[in-house]
Amino acid sequence: MVNIVLMLLAALIVRHQYKRDCIRGLGGAFFLLVLMPDSIRVALPSGLPNVTIHRVLLVVLSLCTLTSSLPSAPLTRVSFGRVLLWMTWSNLASTLLSPFFLVSAKRYLYFLMEVVGTFWIVRKSVKSADDARRLLNCIGMGLAAAAAIAIVERYLGLKISDLFPQDLDQERFYWSGSSTDITGTYQHRILLGLACALGALKYLQDLMSDTSKSGKGLTFLCAVGCLTALYFSVSRGPWLAFGIGFIGLVGMMGTRGIKWGLLLAVLVLSVLLARPGIWTTISDLSSSTFDATTLKGSSYQWRFVVIETALAQMSKAGILNELFGFGGGSQIMNMSEFGKYEIAPGIRLPVASWDCEYAVILYDRGWLGLLLLLLLSGMGLARIAQLVRATRDAATRNVSVSVFVGLLFFATARTNVALYAPQLTYVEMLLLGLASVLLDKAMVENQKESKSTQYAAKQGG
Repeated sequence: MVNIVLMLLAALIVRHQYKRDCIRGLGGAFFLLVLMPDSIRVALPSGLPNVTIHRVLLVVLSLCTLTSSLPSAPLTRVSFGRVLLWMTWSNLASTLLSPFFLVSAKRYLYFLMEVVGTFWIVRKSVKSADDARRLLNCIGMGLAAAAAIAIVERYLGLKISDLFPQDLDQERFYWSGSSTDITGTYQHRILLGLACALGALKYLQDLMSDTSKSGKGLTFLCAVGCLTALYFSVSRGPWLAFGIGFIGLVGMMGTRGIKWGLLLAVLVLSVLLARPGIWTTISDLSSSTFDATTLKGSSYQWRFVVIETALAQMSKAGILNELFGFGGGSQIMNMSEFGKYEIAPGIRLPVASWDCEYAVILYDRGWLGLLLLLLLSGMGLARIAQLVRATRDAATRNVSVSVFVGLLFFATARTNVALYAPQLTYVEMLLLGLASVLLDKAMVENQKESKSTQYAAKQGG
């Protein structure tokens, strides 16, 4: 009953805000989408997808977008739209080939809602860099709130998972992890770490780009809170993605980025000197990574195990499965066929946890699905980086930097994490939708400028 009340309340709030202001309603929805746990759900009869708070919000946003008078172009005419449609058809083929059709059909439905649907909603609703910045601020607040909940969990022991249990997810086929892990509103501590790393990057960029002193104290507090929760996640994958993202941020921000990078380094060094236990934890985590006799070391090596498993399975597959894969969720359904691997002396485990999203995509969606994902990610990074260098508008440039850093973050995270948190999917597709809006807007402005220049040249002639 509590879950139903929360879903209805969230839907009514978003609908009310959307009627007042499209971006305000969209921002409120994304705040809830990245913050609320996926375990707020209502189970339907066996075989049917569960109703979650995220899906309710997406349905509300879809209806609001459909009934709005906002003009929009078809996906075939917007940046990245064609690639998403190719992925839609490719994933449909992999679903039809799946030996576990019902499981894969559900995954395909989630892809349509969470990936294509989110991109379409953002693409139709956002019209300017100011709209984009407002949405990014709402995402940041949601991530900061998730970090705050994780910190409360760490010091007070109040766990969201106790209120909304996150045991085995029968739809996404992943486990929550140890009951002692700090997870906040996410299914797993690693996924919490990714969310907090994204939040930290967002607020660090705000500190770098904002020249005024007003509000910097709160921005700094949010950045520190996200970094603290990231530390409590005790996971290397999010730290790696954060590090790569931060390097990209410093590079894109230029002089300000270098200044704040040095300042952050001094701050981190001061904290490590004041709290030597933190350095001990980080040092032990790092040194054990490449020691195969330790649990952390064997976990690190597991990434290569799943990649090798995916490659081996694809090499034995028929041409259709090699191209399109075995369908969404099939890497878990087929885990009994993959054998066992020795992760530590005397310890052999079945290949059940696939801690590499690229390996998951290869097995589920085939070589074509993986290539389309790489194409989408590569195009997004290359074109938005070009826009950052070319644009003269400060607002557009700041949003473009945020998008570039976020897309770089996700491209890195996929190498060593399975991204099965829908909250993270919404963030990535929002970033891609914003990239599409900014790129198409810049193209139209360049065409107008080019025509104006040609007209002026003719008049002068």
